[in-house]
Amino acid sequence: MRGLVEMKIRKSSSLILSLVLVLTSLIGLNRAHATFDATGVTFDLSNSKLSFFSGSKTTAGTGSSAIYRNAATIQGLDIDVVVTVEAAPQTITEMDCGPNSSLTVGGGGNCLTTNGSPITDSYWDLLIPGAGDYKFIFSLYEAGSYTGANTGIPVVVNNLSVSTLDLDTIQSAQFFGFQRYRLAASTIVTASDNGSGRAKFIAANTALAGFTDCQGLVEVIFDNVSSFGFTTTSGGVGIAGFITVLGPNNLGCTMSSAISNPANRLPTSSNSTVDLRVANGLTHTLEVSNFGGYTDLDKNPLAQIKLATVPVNAKIQKRVDAAWVDQSANAVLLAADVSAGLYRVSSLTQSTSFTFNVHDGIGYSASAYTMNLNLVTSSQTITFSNPGTKTPSTTFASGASASSGLTVTLVSNTSGVCTVSGLSITTVASGTCSISATQTGDATYATAPSVTQQFTVSNKTAQVITFNSIAQQTYTGTTVVIASLATSSSGLTVTLSTSTPNVCTISSLNINVIATGNCSITARQVGDSTYAAASPVTQLFTITSLVSTGSFNAISLSGGVTTATYRVAITISVNVSTTSKIIFLADGKRIAGCVNKPTTGVSPNIVLTCSWSPSRRGAVTLTAEGLPIGGGTKFLSAPLNVRVGNRTTLR
Repeated sequence: MRGLVEMKIRKSSSLILSLVLVLTSLIGLNRAHATFDATGVTFDLSNSKLSFFSGSKTTAGTGSSAIYRNAATIQGLDIDVVVTVEAAPQTITEMDCGPNSSLTVGGGGNCLTTNGSPITDSYWDLLIPGAGDYKFIFSLYEAGSYTGANTGIPVVVNNLSVSTLDLDTIQSAQFFGFQRYRLAASTIVTASDNGSGRAKFIAANTALAGFTDCQGLVEVIFDNVSSFGFTTTSGGVGIAGFITVLGPNNLGCTMSSAISNPANRLPTSSNSTVDLRVANGLTHTLEVSNFGGYTDLDKNPLAQIKLATVPVNAKIQKRVDAAWVDQSANAVLLAADVSAGLYRVSSLTQSTSFTFNVHDGIGYSASAYTMNLNLVTSSQTITFSNPGTKTPSTTFASGASASSGLTVTLVSNTSGVCTVSGLSITTVASGTCSISATQTGDATYATAPSVTQQFTVSNKTAQVITFNSIAQQTYTGTTVVIASLATSSSGLTVTLSTSTPNVCTISSLNINVIATGNCSITARQVGDSTYAAASPVTQLFTITSLVSTGSFNAISLSGGVTTATYRVAITISVNVSTTSKIIFLADGKRIAGCVNKPTTGVSPNIVLTCSWSPSRRGAVTLTAEGLPIGGGTKFLSAPLNVRVGNRTTLR
């Protein structure tokens, strides 16, 4: 970064630290929580999108917060970015100075430069006065849902990379909550545990002259994140400048392999025993909340769960295409798959239990926790209808009830917008209200599936969305296009988003089925100057394959093993009775380079092999789909359960 601010900093024996937040294609890195994939998405943090809840561009300090509205759209979902000043030893000189700054470079209206040119308005730039630690929190929310403290619907994104450059012995950066980091090949940066979960990055060079961006660069990588923090530190006495960019990393530096976060603190589950009741002869779809009160001091969301043991008198099963597959000890359950309803408890014959560990994307909890499965005689369900748009300062009955007659418990997820008292809801401010209803059961009734309703609190005219349920679909290898027919009572156009982009995508108001599995689509209408935002409507449906029997022998790995090593290639093979094109899948997702590959040989030795490099650790289910080249019905293999471990040990 070069320009007016740099000249001032040179006189003060300080340096410019440039902070670049980038959403990049993290090839070869573990995608632990596939919720909203931000690969290649650029966040627009232009001044025109900025407003402050407290403080201003030139008066921001500890506790100040600002929001960038509609900063990005991912899979059809608009996202706001909230920036909070967690700590500032002095009033910030200028927060997001950008165009029209009081400190300009060459009359260009920008306070900082990159590569000799004024920075673009979409960057987030910062000027801080003198020495000290300035701590910031960036949080992502569904657009329009965040209106202040204790409000907002958080959004978890994948593949978030944060880069800092121009690090030296005077200015450094600290991060928490990330999974890995990478340095440039020419780096002089070192990393250390700075305590309290913060990793510190500092470089061994104090001179500006001859100091390249790549030498002082570090890229911090988040597998899945909703909120993250970083600290900018200056050891000088003059103004220091920082630049933040949310978008693809185009710095052009050759990067090293990823290294684990040296300061990560392991997660916990606050309850050592979780009591889950499953009705005799029925099944229970597992929810994330069944696995205790997940807590992570580094603010990492729950990434996955490992079954340390499995129940003796019941089965934990995962849905793979149209079949439910039994899970064994050490199986890994992705949190996104649990949220999507892909895991269940079945075949419970008497009360039993199993143990599990929780994972924050870096490591598992040190302790295993217990989920008790208590056998009862009856099931129950919760009735809790969406109340629709409400005005502020209104108290109303939720109407929530359980079919068992047991009392339902309500919890507000957005206490800044709405609160609960018993079965009543009170709206306290405009915004998005989210309420969850639960019923834990008793000695007779099983735990009911929880129900969450999200609705708008506003003085504007209410509107509702019509988005009808979608029947089960069949996928045969060709994209299936479904017209959603989603509309709003206001006549305003509805938008669709998908939380399952590996199974289905969206195009305007159409849904594109591209694979088998569960598809989750949400319809939204954000309102305008007359109409309030409508309560979102989500439809979940299943996509299966046409199956013919007897076409596959067992899918296998080379050597007949059932284990593999993370990021190390191993050969998959399958033997079929008909010349076909084959697709290999890992956990229902197509394996790159193993799609629509033709078989070789003649019957009965028609085969196909393909190289697979596991992209995550834990339990992985391999399957294969085949389509006869001369025409015919698509067929499937039986699943092969594989354990993927480290390069040194399996875990």
